[in-house]
Amino acid sequence: EMPLGAFVFSYQAGILIAMGFIMMVAVMGVTAGTMNWRAGNRAARFYILAWGMLILFTLIFVFTQLGLLPYSFISAIALQTGQVIEVALLSFALADRINTERAEKLQLQQREMEEERKKLKKLLKTEGYPSLFFRLGYPRKKMRHAPRRTASEVII
Repeated sequence: EMPLGAFVFSYQAGILIAMGFIMMVAVMGVTAGTMNWRAGNRAARFYILAWGMLILFTLIFVFTQLGLLPYSFISAIALQTGQVIEVALLSFALADRINTERAEKLQLQQREMEEERKKLKKLLKTEGYPSLFFRLGYPRKKMRHAPRRTASEVII
C-alpha cells in the first residue's frame, strides 16, 4: 500500500514532516510529565526519566545515522537500548504506584480499626459489659430445655 502523502510530498519531505510530529509528541509528553511531577505525582519522575532516556538514545541513533557521531556497537543498538530502558523505568513507575495504593489501603484499614476500637471503649464506659453483650446479641444460642417426660416414657 502506498501512503496518501506519497502523491503530494517527496520522501524526504514526508520524513521531515513525520519527524516534526514525533518531536511535537515528545515535547508534549515531557511537558505533561513535568507538570504531573510538580503537582506531586510520584510516578511522574519515572515517566520523565523514561522519556528522557528514550529521547537521548534516539538522538544518539539519529546522529550516528546522519554521520554526526562515529559508528559503534552502542550507537548501532541505541534505539533498542533506549526502548528497553524506557520499559524498565515505566515498570518501576507501575510498581511504585501499586505499592503506594497498598500503603494507602492499609493506612485506611488501620484508621477504621482504630475508630472502631474508640467506639467500643466509649460504649463500654457508658453502658458496661453486661448490657453491651446483650446489645451485641450475646448469648447467641438460646438455652433449650429438655422436654419433660413421664416415667413411663423414660422406661420404654
